[in-house]
Amino acid sequence: MKPLPVLAVAAALLCTCAALFPTAAVAASPAAGSQSEDDLIGRGVKLRKAGDDQSARDLFRQAYDRFHSPRAAGQLGLAEQALGRWEEAEAHLRESLRSPDDPWVKKNYDALTRDIQIVKAHVARIEITGQPEGAEIIVNGRSVGRLPLGAPVSASAGEVDVAARAGGYQPEVRKLNLVGGQYQQIVVRLEKSESPGSNARTSPSSLGAGATPATALARPIDPASATGPGGSDAGARSLAGGPKASRDDPAPDATPSPLWAVGKWGSLGLAGAGLAVGIGSSVVRANKLEQFKTTQGCCLDMNGRAVNQQGVPVPACQDLLESYKSLQTWQIVGFVSAGVFAVTSLALFLAEPSPASSGGQTVARRPRVVCGPTNDLTGATCMLSL
Repeated sequence: MKPLPVLAVAAALLCTCAALFPTAAVAASPAAGSQSEDDLIGRGVKLRKAGDDQSARDLFRQAYDRFHSPRAAGQLGLAEQALGRWEEAEAHLRESLRSPDDPWVKKNYDALTRDIQIVKAHVARIEITGQPEGAEIIVNGRSVGRLPLGAPVSASAGEVDVAARAGGYQPEVRKLNLVGGQYQQIVVRLEKSESPGSNARTSPSSLGAGATPATALARPIDPASATGPGGSDAGARSLAGGPKASRDDPAPDATPSPLWAVGKWGSLGLAGAGLAVGIGSSVVRANKLEQFKTTQGCCLDMNGRAVNQQGVPVPACQDLLESYKSLQTWQIVGFVSAGVFAVTSLALFLAEPSPASSGGQTVARRPRVVCGPTNDLTGATCMLSL
């Protein structure tokens, strides 16, 4: 008879625990791990109303990852908009609006359209092209693909880091300062990494027996291997004031002549002058026409002459008419010349040779005098190096 009280006490304790911890019991149930889309989105909406956008976004993200519905995409984009995650918000709002027949999207279409316009005002787009093919492109620490990219990349307005990297090439990083709605185009061209033996020096033995003093001065001398007559090391003297060059020294300077600069800037100036003539002629011509219309009694007859209402020629009206017609010629000449000179200037700018570079930096070449010993080491010779 004693076991009965024990069982009664155990049952009472079990009921008490269930009453005290109902949430834990629900969490442990199998149904808690399979919440519906409505449950996840409903909880997220409540959190947004309470001001907890981050927790709401996490729930919307779960709904989006599991169901990929236009409703989940739209709610996720709205939460990301509230958090200032503009790039992601634009992508998810766009995805939601691509399903205008969805009941939720149809109901909220106007609001979603307004919100995506607000988001676009905080997003810039970057078109990235260049070489080599297959180089990885990283925007603000996020890999966005490899060259060639299929579409422009979205980035939040402000300072944007664009990096490109590829095996066997030196990486490149660009810092951009973009504003909302801006469309920026950039071209990346990675340079190949230098090989270990790229800095090898040219020895005097390559000069040849018939080398002249000027030729010798134009070539580098390696003190470690050069010897003078009789095997002495007298020939190891460096050229006084002459730089040591390597086999990989850049080609002669490709800086364009001053005439090139005169041509490109002169064409640009003439294009501006032609545009000014065209605009000025248009304004004056419009004024002449207005004066002709407002002058009392001015009109045109069947032959195109300026007459009054009785058909009698009026010299003042005819002068206005002639000025109006002559200004048309200046108008055409101004605009046509502006276009021709603008195209010429653009062509000269695009075709301008790049200046010589070393290590990725522009090298300014200046004429200098280089002196060095003669072949028999009995004197010295000098030459002008350009």
